Amino acid sequence: MFAYGHNYLPGEGDMILIYPKTENFPETLQPFKFSEKLRLWVTPFDLEKGEMHWPNDIKASLFNPLRIAG
Repeated sequence: MFAYGHNYLPGEGDMILIYPKTENFPETLQPFKFSEKLRLWVTPFDLEKGEMHWPNDIKASLFNPLRIAG
């Protein structure tokens, strides 16, 4: 993920890694900070319900329309 972030995001931005939700992995982890400008979020997906819970700080960062368009 570190290499991906540097290759596709020039070392600046947020990435997300999605894993199946389990008893031991019920909620999003604190972000891994590769640098001050590059973060990796690891979040669970509930396979039974087909749902993912997006914490607000992830939504604001990853789904910023200005960031996606720019």
